[in-house]
Amino acid sequence: MPTINDELIELRTEGSVVVAEFVKGSFKDEKQILSSLEKLGSVIDARQNVQMVVDMSKIDYLSSAGLGRMVSLLKKAMSGGGCLHLASLNEPILELFEVMRLTQIFKIFPSIDDAVAGF
Repeated sequence: MPTINDELIELRTEGSVVVAEFVKGSFKDEKQILSSLEKLGSVIDARQNVQMVVDMSKIDYLSSAGLGRMVSLLKKAMSGGGCLHLASLNEPILELFEVMRLTQIFKIFPSIDDAVAGF
C-alpha cells in the first residue's frame, strides 16, 4: 500500500484503487492544501498505471493555484498510464470546477464508492 507523510491525507487501497482522503475537519488553509496535493503527486509518480480517487469532501476552498495543482495531478496520472477521479466535491468547489470548465477534463463522482466503481 502506498504511504504519504502528510498529516492531512490518509491513503488506503480499495482493490487496485488508491483512495486519498483528507482526514482533518473542514479546512481552508491554502498552503496546507497545496502541500498535500504536491505530496499526492509523488505518490502518483511512484506508481505506473495508478488509479486514484481524491476525496474532496473536506475541502472548502481552492484557489487558482490549487486548481492548477489538481490539473497537474491529473496530467501526471494520465502520463503514467493511470487515471484520477474526484469524489464528494462540496457545492462551491463543484461550481468552481464548472465555471472553470474543469468538469470537462475531470471525472467527478458524488461519492468515493462511485468514483472507485468508475474505473
